[in-house]
Amino acid sequence: MLYSAYINVMGNIFKQQLCFCALFFLILGCNNRNQSKSQISNDSVEVRKPIQKLDTLKAIKEVTSSVYPNFKVEITEKKKVNDSTFYILCNLSDGVSFSTYIMTFVKDKVHDYEKLTETADQDLSYPYYHYRTLTYSSNGLYRTTKYFQEPADKTVLIDSTTFKKGFDFENVPIKTDSVTTEIKVLPSGKIRRNVIKIPTKDV
Repeated sequence: MLYSAYINVMGNIFKQQLCFCALFFLILGCNNRNQSKSQISNDSVEVRKPIQKLDTLKAIKEVTSSVYPNFKVEITEKKKVNDSTFYILCNLSDGVSFSTYIMTFVKDKVHDYEKLTETADQDLSYPYYHYRTLTYSSNGLYRTTKYFQEPADKTVLIDSTTFKKGFDFENVPIKTDSVTTEIKVLPSGKIRRNVIKIPTKDV
């Protein structure tokens, strides 16, 4: 009789342990499934994000390296247009000249780009100078003005690139022409360009 009671007690303990083990593995399995679902969800979100900054910089350098081989690149703004298209504003500089570009990406590849600003240290002995400024920006619409400067009186020049002795960019009348262009990022990633103003003035 004692032996039978002992068997019943041990059987109950074994059943409790078995239930505990089953419950433990059930909870563990649920946690693994939740973690797996969470990982899949995170991976899916990551895939839909625009390309990372390093890839974007690489793409910019590939596009601009032939013109600006030694320029430092800095991304200042990044905006989404739609699920497949975004654009950035980036600065290119080498310590002497400085430019700002707008560049569109479609499916993580450069699609179109345009220069918004441009400045450079001026050589006053050279009779020509140009620069570009950004005059308006809002929601993918930009206006940029490019200025062209040259002597108003060409008799101060020996040839097309050289001032006569005693003359330079600071002591002769300068004529300034300008072209203002409206730049719009389209949903396709294309940049629309419209010339809207061409004033001329002498200074």
